[in-house]
Amino acid sequence: MKFKRPLGQQRTEIWLDLGAEALLSKKWYAALLDEQGRPIMEWVHLDWVAQWDSAMTVPFNHNDINKEMARVALRQELPR
Repeated sequence: MKFKRPLGQQRTEIWLDLGAEALLSKKWYAALLDEQGRPIMEWVHLDWVAQWDSAMTVPFNHNDINKEMARVALRQELPR
């Protein structure tokens, strides 16, 4: 996670330090992970992808996202 930006109550934009250079596209899915590496939210598509970074919107207040929640998983397809 590069940084986070509040989007209002219970919504935060998370910026990632991976982008099109890493072959990401808006079709990819992302989710925040807990300490054990399990998703703590529904998988969402990336909101935007630039050459060197990308972003996703998560359903959490930005003040509630701590270092333990700062891990993000990226997948090309939803897990079964």
